[in-house]
Order: sequence, then structure tokens, then C-alpha cells
Amino acid sequence: MEESLDDAVPARRGSPRVQVPAPGPILGRTASGAVLIPLPVDYVAWTERVARRGEQADLNGPDRGLSISGRVSPRAQKELAARTWKLYEAFSISAER
Repeated sequence: MEESLDDAVPARRGSPRVQVPAPGPILGRTASGAVLIPLPVDYVAWTERVARRGEQADLNGPDRGLSISGRVSPRAQKELAARTWKLYEAFSISAER
């Protein structure tokens, strides 16, 4: 699992994972408290549901990132950035190999 998370976002390499809870969405957390959520979706639009999910207490941390396989709407980019989320768009593990 740790290697898969490293593959998902190259900038996270070398930061050990200490927690990957289940059930629910896959959520990676580093020893320093950084959060990474891989989202295998084509498109993310800004909605009330996205806003609520992004503000959940279990997703707080000093560094929060979303690794999205598709794209994010301009409004979602703006709103997520304002809430300190880093976005990694159109990421494909096969493109890294």
C-alpha cells in the first residue's frame, strides 16, 4: 500500500505512511500528519457535498492533497486551494513508469 501511495504522488516519496484506514475512501496519512486522498474520477466540480467532505475533521492536517486521475473544474480548483488542498490532476501511474 505504501508503494502505491508513493506512486500516486511522486512528491510524497520518502514520507512514511503510518495510517490507511478502512472502510470508506482510501486515505493516506504520513507520520507528520499530511493527508493524501487518491480519487479515481474523471472530473470534480465544486458542489456542497465536495465542500462538506473537504472540511471533515478527519481530513485536517498540516498538508492535504488530492491525487485526481481526471480534471478539476476551475471553481473547484479555486475553492480547494482556498481551503489549503494541493491538487495533483490527471495523474496516471503508468505515465510514471
